[in-house]
Amino acid sequence: AAGCVAVATACGDAADIVGDTGSIVPVRDVPALAAALRREAARPAAERAARGLAARERSVAMFALERMVDAFEDLYVAAATRR
Repeated sequence: AAGCVAVATACGDAADIVGDTGSIVPVRDVPALAAALRREAARPAAERAARGLAARERSVAMFALERMVDAFEDLYVAAATRR
């Protein structure tokens, strides 16, 4: 949400959270992490800014408080109507 391109390891939900707005590398693969960081740092500033903005927009769209509350409400309603 900070408007920066993420470089993360493939653990937990990182790949789902980052999507195509950043880079995912294998867990415990230091050379791959270093390469991904170098690759992101080498991008032109305008491209880094655009990717960072896309990452922020994705984060806000997926994890904004209102969206999360709506998702939990839907979950609770679905669970309550199954009884």
